[in-house]
Amino acid sequence: MRQELDMKKEQFFMQVDQQLKAQEMSVEQQANYQLMGLQQAAFERRAILDQQAAAATLEYEQKRVQDEFARTQYDHRRKAAEKQVEMNKELDRQKEEFGRQQKAMQEAYAQQVAGFAADRQAFVQQAQQAGLQVPPAAASVMQPAMP
Repeated sequence: MRQELDMKKEQFFMQVDQQLKAQEMSVEQQANYQLMGLQQAAFERRAILDQQAAAATLEYEQKRVQDEFARTQYDHRRKAAEKQVEMNKELDRQKEEFGRQQKAMQEAYAQQVAGFAADRQAFVQQAQQAGLQVPPAAASVMQPAMP
């Protein structure tokens, strides 16, 4: 009888041990499935975050290039405007200088004409004093037109 009880006891412990192992395997399998699900979710979330980061980086680079282009374009326009102002000032200076030169040349020409007229008048007077006959066209002092 004792032996029978020991045997039943041992069978009971084996059954309990098998049930525990089966439950342990089931829990372990569930844990593995949950871990795989979490890993899959983490992988998908990481892919989404990587995609968002790439899109944000691309947008930043596009805006940076646009800003750089706009800044370069502004610099070129500013320099062109400054150069235009500089050229206009030089043109005005040259116009003024040309005006001064033209006025000086006109004054010199007028002085030459006046000198020639005075010389002619003196020559005509000398000729008349010497008793020479001076034609009327030579005696009249004509002023040439100014250019």
